[in-house]
Amino acid sequence: MKIIVASIAFASAMAFCGGCAMAPNPEMPVEDDVFGAFLPYGALAIDQNQGGMWGWAYKFDTQDAADSRALAECGKKGGQCGVVMRFHNACAAYSADQTAGSTANGWAWTEKDRATAEVMARSECEKRGGANCVIEVWGCT
Repeated sequence: MKIIVASIAFASAMAFCGGCAMAPNPEMPVEDDVFGAFLPYGALAIDQNQGGMWGWAYKFDTQDAADSRALAECGKKGGQCGVVMRFHNACAAYSADQTAGSTANGWAWTEKDRATAEVMARSECEKRGGANCVIEVWGCT
């Protein structure tokens, strides 16, 4: 009987609040700032082969958390990784050359906007010899 009453109470509460969003996991970035949380940190980690494997993190509440996530994502791909870019209250992007055998890449951050970060990252990739640089990932905190 207690289980039925508890289930009915939970269902009523969920219906009342429209399903209520779950509290965000502090280890995971959130796409929408539904709780008014300010998540200003991000990071990029790449492997020792200059970007064949990479990890990305944004919208974290501490720089350490963003660094850890980027390193973990890169490590899942098998890379021997290190953090090469940290950003805070900014937009950032990572670009890599898609030409076979190329290791050219570039990254950048700016306080302006996504488009500027992408142009800057692509430009860095091209400066390093990239002929077909594309944006792999971007994020704004």
